[in-house]
Amino acid sequence: QTQKATQQKTVPELPSLLTEAVTNKAKVMVLGTYHFRQEDHYDELAAENQIQIQRILSALEKFEPNKVVIEWEPSRSEKVNQAYRSFLQGEFKIDTLPNEVFQLGFRMAKRMGNDSIYLFDDKTPYIGSLEGFTFEKLAEYANQNDSGFFDRHEEPISDRYLHNEQLFKSQNLYDNLLLRNSPEAVMVDAERMHMYEMRVGIQKNWMGPDWLGRY
Repeated sequence: QTQKATQQKTVPELPSLLTEAVTNKAKVMVLGTYHFRQEDHYDELAAENQIQIQRILSALEKFEPNKVVIEWEPSRSEKVNQAYRSFLQGEFKIDTLPNEVFQLGFRMAKRMGNDSIYLFDDKTPYIGSLEGFTFEKLAEYANQNDSGFFDRHEEPISDRYLHNEQLFKSQNLYDNLLLRNSPEAVMVDAERMHMYEMRVGIQKNWMGPDWLGRY
C-alpha cells in the first residue's frame, strides 16, 4: 500500500488546456438514404410511401434545420435553385419525380422556409490504384494478393450484408431510413471499411486505403 501511495504521488498534475472553441460550431444532421427510384420494391410516389415521407419530414423538422444540403454537384447550384424557387411558387411540380432530392430535400427546405438549397458532392476522380474502380475489382485484387485475410473475412461480411439488405427491404419507407441511420448500421459500415476494405493492398498498391480516403 505504501508503494502504491508513493507511485500515485509522483504522477504530475498536468496544466489545463484552453479548450474554448475559436468559432461557433454548427449543428449538422446527416440523413443517409438509399437512392430513391433505384429500388424495384419501393415506389416512392405511391400513396403509402408519400405518407411515410411526410413522417420522415415531420421527424426531421424537430431538428429545425436552417439550411438543407443535397448530394448533387455544386456546379448545378444555379439551375437547381431556379427549380426550387419555381417549386416554392407552385410552378415546378415534383409529383412525378421520385428522386430523394425532390421528395426530401425540396420539401424539407420548403417546410423550414428556406429560400435556397445548398449542393455538395465531392466526386474525386478514380486515379492511381483506383483507376477503373469497382467493388468486383477490389474483391478480385484482394483474392489474388491478400488471400489469407480475404478468405477469412469475405464470407461473413457477405452474409451480414445480404442479411441486412433483406431487413432493410422488409421495412416500410420510414422504418427503412430509420434503420439505415441507426448506430448499429453506421457501426457495420465503418467496421467493414476500416477493418476489411482498408487492409486490401497495404504495402502493395494501397487500393484499400485509397478507396477509404476517397470515400
